[in-house]
Amino acid sequence: MATPLQRGENVDYTPIADVAAGAVVKLGSNFYGVALSPIPANTLGALAVVGAFRFTASAAIAYGALLYYDSSTDKVSSVAVNGNYIGRSINVAAADGDESWGLLDAVNIGEFSAIVPGTAPTPTALTEPTTDGITGTTYTGQPALIAAAIGANYTNCSNNAADLAALIVLLKANGVLE
Repeated sequence: MATPLQRGENVDYTPIADVAAGAVVKLGSNFYGVALSPIPANTLGALAVVGAFRFTASAAIAYGALLYYDSSTDKVSSVAVNGNYIGRSINVAAADGDESWGLLDAVNIGEFSAIVPGTAPTPTALTEPTTDGITGTTYTGQPALIAAAIGANYTNCSNNAADLAALIVLLKANGVLE
């Protein structure tokens, strides 16, 4: 069970060194926050983990591009850097040093494949099932047999449901259930 804690726009943060307002803080892989005000060392403060922010671009960035943060330059780029995803571009930056607006997105998007229009989707499963999961019968490369096994399992479930319904009627008739 989960109970509400806070809206999640900001998270508590206690730095070991002073943090300036506007500083970008890496909280984890693909998880960043931005200090909205200065936070003194060893003092509880807050970091924004959602919202739109102004960054400096390290090169041209298209509108909607995924943004990656480089702490060594304090700039963003659209060149993928593992673990440094920070959000999406919401303007066009023409060159290095231009202002890049980014929608801070603390959600870890993980690995992704770009969608190419007009192409068929690529299955994500590594292999097809090799057994029906109930009897252990092997069906690799035999879609008709797999379909038949699924149909048989469905029929068995339907029969079980009918038997259960009849049992309930019987129990009610004998006063065991109301």
